[in-house]
Amino acid sequence: MKHLANVQAQIFHRHFSEDSFDEIKRMKNIKMLKVVTYGAANSLYSTIKFIFEELASKGTEIEILYGVANFDSDQTENQIRNNLRWISQSKFKDIRLHLHSRSHIKAVSADGKLFLGSQNIATTSKNLLDISSLEPDELYSNHEIIIKMEDNDNYMMSSIFDNLTDDKFCYVFFDGNSCVDDIELGNLRYWYDYNEILNYIKDFNDVIGQYDSFIHTTGVSSEIEVEELHSILEVLENIFEASSTNSFIKLVNDLIDIRYSESYLDDSTLDKLSSLKEIVDDIIELNENSPAKFKSDSLDKIEELIQPPDLNSIDEDELDDIIDKVRSAISYGFATDKKSFLEHWEFEIVDYINSNPGDFDLYDLPVNESSRPDEEDIAVAVSREFISLDQQVSFLGPQIGMLAREVLEHVISKLVMIHEERVSEAYDILESSIFELRKKVERFNIS
Repeated sequence: MKHLANVQAQIFHRHFSEDSFDEIKRMKNIKMLKVVTYGAANSLYSTIKFIFEELASKGTEIEILYGVANFDSDQTENQIRNNLRWISQSKFKDIRLHLHSRSHIKAVSADGKLFLGSQNIATTSKNLLDISSLEPDELYSNHEIIIKMEDNDNYMMSSIFDNLTDDKFCYVFFDGNSCVDDIELGNLRYWYDYNEILNYIKDFNDVIGQYDSFIHTTGVSSEIEVEELHSILEVLENIFEASSTNSFIKLVNDLIDIRYSESYLDDSTLDKLSSLKEIVDDIIELNENSPAKFKSDSLDKIEELIQPPDLNSIDEDELDDIIDKVRSAISYGFATDKKSFLEHWEFEIVDYINSNPGDFDLYDLPVNESSRPDEEDIAVAVSREFISLDQQVSFLGPQIGMLAREVLEHVISKLVMIHEERVSEAYDILESSIFELRKKVERFNIS
C-alpha cells in the first residue's frame, strides 16, 4: 500500500436513522466540493442529483469520482450511458465526472473539511424521516463509520483523486460537453477482467527485459567486393573530378554501395538494429493495446533514426571539409585516373607476373638462361599494355581495397558518428515511452 498522509481526526458512528452529512448541509457558500463515492450504474444520475441539490451551494465548483459497481454485468455499460445522457441534458451538465471500475472509496471534501468512511455519498445518507416514503426493499440506510479531518488546500482529497485517476486501466473522464457515445466504457469493461491486466503486465515485463538486456555497439564492415575493382577505380576518378556537391554525394554513395555488399555497418550491428526495431514494434503494440494510449509519432520516428545514414545527413560545412579530404586521399593514392594508378603500382604488377609466368601469354617475349622473360621485358609489356589494363587491375585487389578504405574512412567515420547520435536519440524516445508505459503498471503487485 502507498502511504498518503499522517492525520489527526475525529471518528463518528452513524446510526442508520441519522443524517451522515448534516454538517456539510449546514455549511454556507461552499466554494469547492469534491466527492468520491460508489454505487450501481443505474444510481449514477440520482447520486449526482443528490450531491448537487443536498450538499452543494449555489455556484459551488463540483468534481465527482463515481465507482461503478458490477462492471462485469452485461447491462452496466448501457446503464451508464443512459445515465450520462440524462446528466448531459440536465442542469447538472457542467459537472466534472470521473468514472472508475474499481474504486470502493467513499469521501467528501467541502472547503477543506474531509469526511471519509463507509457511507456512500448518496440518498442513503439522509435521515430516516426524509426517506421514510421509500419501500422497505428500497431502504438501504445502515450503521456507518465516518472520519472527519481538516484537509487544508485539499491535499488529501487531491491525493485520493490522483491515485484513482492514475489507474488508467479503470478510469475514464466525462463532462457535460462530452459525446456520450465516445466515452470508452468498453475499455473499462475489457480491463475489468484482471486476467487481461496480468497478460498485459507479462507482455510489458517481457519487452522491458529485452530492452534492459539490449546493448548497442556500432561496427564497420571490412568486406570488399573483389569483382568490383574496376568500378571502384572508375568511381574514384569520377569523385575526384566531381564538379558539384550533389555529384560528389551521389558518387560516394555509389562507392559505398560497391565497396560493401549490404551496408558499411557490420553484420553484428545490423543484427542489433533489427533487434532494436523488434523491441520498438513491441512497445508500439503495447501502447496500442493499453488504456490511455500516448501519441506514438516519436516511436514511429525510431525506425528512420536507426537506419544507417548517408552523406545527405552530413552538415554542409563538414561536408566541404570531407570533400577536400577525399580528393586529397584520391590524389595521394594516384587514383585520379586508372592509368596513373597502374603506373604507380607497376612494380607490383610486374612482380606478380614474374612470379606467375604460366598464367600469361608471354611467348613473344625473349627469355633468359632460366627460360623466363626478364623483368625489364615484362615491364615493357606492361607499359605498352601487352598485358591489358583490365588484367593489371585484377592483380591489385589489396591496393585498391586499401585505397577505397582510406578514402571512405573520411566519410564512414562521420556517418558512424551521426548514426550513434541518432541511435542515442532513439534510446531517449524509447526511455520516454517506457516511462509512460511503466506508470500504468508500477502499482501492480503481482510477485
